[in-house]
Amino acid sequence: MTKYKKFANAVMKHSRDNPEQYLSSDEMIAAIVLLESGHDVRMNFKVDHYRVDILIPDMKIALEIDGDRHKYKKAEDGKRDVEIRNFLGKVWEVVRIPTKYIETNPEKLPDAIKSIYDLKKETRAKYGFLPESYSKREKMYYENNTLTVSKRTRA
Repeated sequence: MTKYKKFANAVMKHSRDNPEQYLSSDEMIAAIVLLESGHDVRMNFKVDHYRVDILIPDMKIALEIDGDRHKYKKAEDGKRDVEIRNFLGKVWEVVRIPTKYIETNPEKLPDAIKSIYDLKKETRAKYGFLPESYSKREKMYYENNTLTVSKRTRA
C-alpha cells in the first residue's frame, strides 16, 4: 500500500477541496490506483447532461463504478452509456466496474478497464455494434428502445 501513499494524499487533499467530486470511497480508491498507474483522471466529469464517475482521457474511457443499486437500473444505465458514448465520440467507451472488484482487487483496475475497452472495440469492429448478447445492460436498453419505437409506429 505504500506505493499508493503519494496519490492517496493527493486524492485526499483534492477531495477536501472538492467534496462534490468524490461520491464514494470506491471512486477514491479507483482514482488513486489510476493516478499511480500514470493516468490522468477527471472525477465526476460532466458529459452532456450526465456526470461520469471518472473520465480517463488518455485511455478514452468513461469509467462508471457501480454499487449494488445498479443491479436494478440496467436499462437506464444502458441508455445512459449509449448517450454518453454518442456525445464523446466513437473512439470512447463506457466501462462499468462493480464495486466488489474495486474492493477486492483495486490494483487490477487499469488492466481490467483496458481489456474491457479492447474487447468492446474488437466486438464493434467485427459486428458494427455491440450485439444484444454482449451484456444484459445493452440488451435491456435495446429491447426498451425497440418497444418504444414499435408503440409509436402503431399509434
